[in-house]
Amino acid sequence: MGLLSLSRVFSLVSLALFVKIHFSLNVASDSTGEAHALLKWKGSLQNHNTSLLPSWTLYPVNSTNNSAHHKTKTSLCLWSGISCNHAGSVIGVNLTILSLRGTLDEFSFSLFPQLSYLNLSTNELFGTIPPQISNLSKLKHLDLSHNELFGNIPPEIGHLINLEVLDLYRNELNGLIPEEIGQLHSHVHLDLSENQFNGYIPHSIGNMSNLEFLYLSRNNLSGSIPLSICSLSNLSLLYLHTNNLSSTILKEIGKLISLTYLDLSWNQFTGSIPPSIGSLSKLSNLFLQVNNLSGSIPPSIGSLSNLSILYMFRNNLSGSILKEIGNLSNLSILYLGPNNLSGSIPKEIGKLMSLTNIDLGDNWLTGSIPPSIGSLSNLSILYMFHNNLSGSILKEIGKLMSLTDLELYDNWLTGSIPPSIGSLSNLQYLYLDDNNLSGTFPPIFENFTKLTDLTLFENNFIGYLPHDICRSGSLQYLSVSDNHFSGPIPTSLKNCTSLFRVRLDGHQFTGNIFEDFGIYPKLNFIDISHNKFYGKISSNWGKCPQLRDLRMNGNDISGTIPPEIGNATNLEGIDFSFNHLVGEIPKEIGQLTSLIKLILNGNKLYASIEELQGNEGLCGNVSGLQHCNVLVSRRHGFTKARKIMFVIVFPLFGTLVLWLTSEQARTNKTTSRQGHTRELSVPQAVSPDQQSTELHLALNTFFCLFLPSSLETTTFRLNCISSI
Repeated sequence: MGLLSLSRVFSLVSLALFVKIHFSLNVASDSTGEAHALLKWKGSLQNHNTSLLPSWTLYPVNSTNNSAHHKTKTSLCLWSGISCNHAGSVIGVNLTILSLRGTLDEFSFSLFPQLSYLNLSTNELFGTIPPQISNLSKLKHLDLSHNELFGNIPPEIGHLINLEVLDLYRNELNGLIPEEIGQLHSHVHLDLSENQFNGYIPHSIGNMSNLEFLYLSRNNLSGSIPLSICSLSNLSLLYLHTNNLSSTILKEIGKLISLTYLDLSWNQFTGSIPPSIGSLSKLSNLFLQVNNLSGSIPPSIGSLSNLSILYMFRNNLSGSILKEIGNLSNLSILYLGPNNLSGSIPKEIGKLMSLTNIDLGDNWLTGSIPPSIGSLSNLSILYMFHNNLSGSILKEIGKLMSLTDLELYDNWLTGSIPPSIGSLSNLQYLYLDDNNLSGTFPPIFENFTKLTDLTLFENNFIGYLPHDICRSGSLQYLSVSDNHFSGPIPTSLKNCTSLFRVRLDGHQFTGNIFEDFGIYPKLNFIDISHNKFYGKISSNWGKCPQLRDLRMNGNDISGTIPPEIGNATNLEGIDFSFNHLVGEIPKEIGQLTSLIKLILNGNKLYASIEELQGNEGLCGNVSGLQHCNVLVSRRHGFTKARKIMFVIVFPLFGTLVLWLTSEQARTNKTTSRQGHTRELSVPQAVSPDQQSTELHLALNTFFCLFLPSSLETTTFRLNCISSI
């Protein structure tokens, strides 16, 4: 009996040892197979070298197969980016941001039965996603984002039933999103954004009942949002922006009760915003901008108490801004323009104490700015431009101490600028142009240490410009044209080296132009035309290397044109017309190869064609020059040079010149803001520069067509130029 028991014990021990040895051999065999598979894939990469994955080797560093250490292999589990389970099998591969370049064709997916995590993101992988990836039956996390993969998603992806995360963001994948993707019932995170997928969003996505994050933005998807998506009760984030999706926004979208982030922007949705959207009580971010939505904003929006960001700009929304908007106590950003909203701005907007950005611009709003705006102490950006607002600029605006950008231009505002605006020490952009503001400009610049943009044009201001208008030392854009300013140029402007674009035209400014302006290394455009400046043109204008357009026409400037002007080699336009300039036009102007607009009529200047032939953009009806016409090209070559002395005097056409110049000033109401481009700005059908070109072209064509023929052979008409 004892012998029998001992025999049974021995048998059990032997069986256990056999199982352990057999299992160890299998594990060792599996690990070796996985190691060789990884090395094979590494060898297929285009940038395989000693610096790429140096730990991926079967033998220790500094040893060979024939060394004394050849029996000691490096464990696969110690390789960088590789993680193993307790049995030594690979369960994770994390090789993100390693500049790996190659394909997945040599990756033996079938040899990794335990792999649950695969992250090859932010590399340079290209080619297609192999169908064999479906052999990773235990895979839960697959991240191939930020690569150069192309082709379709293989339908076999639907076999990865344990997959929870699929991230293919920012590749070059195309074709249809396969219906099989709906078989991933365990899926939580799906990101297919920034690819080239087309066609419809598959209805099968509605079967992914655990889905929380869905990113399909920046593709070429079309059609409507499938109704099945509205059954995803766990969905928290839905990104569908920047596609070609159309139809209406489903009323069933209100069933997505877990939704915190909804982005349907930059599509072609039509119809009205469904009132059911007010049921999304957890919603914090709502982006509906740049669609074709119409109708009014539903009052139910006021129920979204957790809403932080609301974008509805660039639609066709109408009606008024409802007082219910005052219920959005957590709102920080409100962008409602451009639309077709009308009525007054509700005073309830002053309850939104968390607001930092307001854009109500480009609508049809009327009435005055509510004083409650002054309560928004966190406000940084306030856009109410291009409406029909009236009344005065409230002194309460001076309470907005965080304000950096104030844009009230293109309204019907009246009265003077309140001195309280001078308290806005953080202000960088102040746009008050195209209103009916009047009075003298208050001394508000003492605290404007950050101001870069100031536009006041097309108002009724009078008096002097403040002497410290460039106190900040950072002023770049200054446009005060078409007012009634007078007196000298502020002294601070002479040393304001930050200036980029300046409009001082159409006033009664006086002073010696030689002394009042300095050297501006960043200046691109300056117009001081139609004032009462006198004196000589300074050679310092040639020390403005970025200058492209120099306008001094319609003043009392005398003397000669300094040859140093030719040092401003980027000049494209010069207008010195209707002054008292005399003498020879310097040959250096002919060397300005970028010059395409040269207007010098109304002076007593002369030059030879030879001296100007370096500028191929000029034209005239004399031998050796291209004839002027409406369709003249930007560049013409001279075939023959003749030395003809001429005098550029056209007093008969002075009235026409002044009229066209004033028309140009009216069309340039927005050009002073060039360079300060808001993200939400709407492109105009015809740009101000195009309008300006048409006016100059009309002027030039007039002179070309109606100058007496007897003068054509003896006078080189400098105002007849090629179009811009």
